[in-house]
Amino acid sequence: MSTNLFDVKNESVPRKTAFLFLVLDNSGSMTGTPIGAVNSAVEEVLLKIKDMNDSNADVCVEVALLAFNSKPDWITKNGPMMPENIPFIPLSATGGTNMGLAFDELEKKLHQSGGWLVRPSGSRAPVIILMTDGEPLDDWSASLDRLKQNDWFRAGTKLGFAVGGEADFNVLEQFTGCPRNESIIHVSDGDVATKLANLIVFLAVKSAEISSTPIDATAAGAQAQMAEVVEQINDGEWDMSGTGW
Repeated sequence: MSTNLFDVKNESVPRKTAFLFLVLDNSGSMTGTPIGAVNSAVEEVLLKIKDMNDSNADVCVEVALLAFNSKPDWITKNGPMMPENIPFIPLSATGGTNMGLAFDELEKKLHQSGGWLVRPSGSRAPVIILMTDGEPLDDWSASLDRLKQNDWFRAGTKLGFAVGGEADFNVLEQFTGCPRNESIIHVSDGDVATKLANLIVFLAVKSAEISSTPIDATAAGAQAQMAEVVEQINDGEWDMSGTGW
């Protein structure tokens, strides 16, 4: 008997696919501990999502990685991928922080026509996470305004990770569109990689469980539930040492 999860004889309900977009600042200001934390977090995230995909019959998470410094660069050049297929090479910190260009590039891909959010059974609102430590150097606000007009961005779950002590919380708050204590996590300790990885997988899976249809009002429920988790983390009340799923 076939054990294929996607065998229609054995699997009456197909797995939900969640899309996780990680927007990674690798500008010169990230030199040292910050870029090391981001690299470690991404590597852990990919491993944990693979393990989760292998063991979870209900949800499958695909990942898209966008790095940016003076210019944006998709690591997953052809769209969201299964984590084991992503050719991730640790990022180096160099160049300026042109975050507006990254926002423009992200907006291009958050479309069904000409973008990446297309599946035979429909796409679900993505989880979009911005990881940065510093202030943008370009006209990021105009680019963010354009991004906020995108239906997929509006419906998605947005979070900010302030890496290190120099992050511009105002920029991250505008990116998420939610109060700081509900949408931004400040990480600076040595266990950052494991904590980020566990939390990111938790967020991606929960978003897929809540958002059952494309561009649906339930996406607001996903953001609200994530806000509860973020508040617990910021208050030191949530255990990020576990798997989160």
